[in-house]
Amino acid sequence: MTHSNATTEPPGKPLVTEAELGVRWRVSRRTLQRLRFRGDLPESFRVGRKILYRLDVIIAFEAASPNAREAC
Repeated sequence: MTHSNATTEPPGKPLVTEAELGVRWRVSRRTLQRLRFRGDLPESFRVGRKILYRLDVIIAFEAASPNAREAC
Protein backbone atom coordinates (compact mmCIF):
# COMPACT_ATOMS: atom_id res chain seq x y z
CA MET A 1 0.00 0.00 0.00
CA THR A 2 1.40 3.39 -0.96
CA HIS A 3 0.74 6.62 0.87
CA SER A 4 2.18 8.81 -1.85
CA ASN A 5 0.23 11.16 -4.09
CA ALA A 6 2.51 10.06 -6.94
CA THR A 7 0.87 9.00 -10.17
CA THR A 8 2.31 6.77 -12.88
CA GLU A 9 2.09 9.12 -15.89
CA PRO A 10 4.65 11.90 -16.34
CA PRO A 11 3.47 15.16 -17.88
CA GLY A 12 4.94 16.70 -21.04
CA LYS A 13 6.62 19.56 -19.15
CA PRO A 14 10.13 19.98 -17.69
CA LEU A 15 10.55 17.78 -14.66
CA VAL A 16 12.55 18.05 -11.43
CA THR A 17 13.75 14.94 -9.63
CA GLU A 18 13.40 14.52 -5.90
CA ALA A 19 17.18 14.96 -5.57
CA GLU A 20 17.11 18.19 -7.61
CA LEU A 21 14.25 19.57 -5.53
CA GLY A 22 16.17 18.73 -2.37
CA VAL A 23 19.16 20.71 -3.64
CA ARG A 24 16.92 23.59 -4.73
CA TRP A 25 15.26 23.80 -1.31
CA ARG A 26 18.33 22.69 0.68
CA VAL A 27 16.51 19.81 2.36
CA SER A 28 17.14 16.07 2.52
CA ARG A 29 15.42 13.49 0.40
CA ARG A 30 13.84 12.10 3.58
CA THR A 31 12.32 15.51 4.38
CA LEU A 32 10.78 15.65 0.91
CA GLN A 33 9.42 12.13 1.36
CA ARG A 34 7.85 13.10 4.69
CA LEU A 35 6.31 16.26 3.20
CA ARG A 36 4.99 14.32 0.20
CA PHE A 37 3.48 11.67 2.50
CA ARG A 38 1.70 14.41 4.52
CA GLY A 39 0.39 15.97 1.30
CA ASP A 40 2.34 19.21 1.79
CA LEU A 41 4.00 19.16 -1.64
CA PRO A 42 2.60 19.68 -5.13
CA GLU A 43 1.55 16.64 -7.16
CA SER A 44 4.38 14.25 -7.95
CA PHE A 45 4.85 11.61 -10.64
CA ARG A 46 6.49 8.23 -10.37
CA VAL A 47 8.57 7.03 -13.30
CA GLY A 48 10.12 3.71 -12.44
CA ARG A 49 11.69 4.28 -9.02
CA LYS A 50 12.03 8.06 -9.41
CA ILE A 51 9.70 10.67 -7.97
CA LEU A 52 9.38 13.68 -10.27
CA TYR A 53 7.73 17.09 -10.01
CA ARG A 54 6.71 19.45 -12.81
CA LEU A 55 9.04 22.45 -12.70
CA ASP A 56 6.26 24.93 -13.51
CA VAL A 57 4.19 23.59 -10.59
CA ILE A 58 7.18 23.86 -8.23
CA ILE A 59 7.79 27.47 -9.31
CA ALA A 60 4.11 28.32 -8.81
CA PHE A 61 4.17 26.59 -5.40
CA GLU A 62 7.21 28.66 -4.39
CA ALA A 63 5.56 31.88 -5.59
CA ALA A 64 2.33 31.12 -3.72
CA SER A 65 4.20 30.10 -0.56
CA PRO A 66 7.20 32.42 -0.19
CA ASN A 67 8.17 30.61 3.02
CA ALA A 68 7.84 27.16 1.45
CA ARG A 69 11.58 26.56 1.52
CA GLU A 70 11.92 27.63 5.15
CA ALA A 71 8.93 25.50 6.21
CA CYS A 72 10.80 22.37 5.26
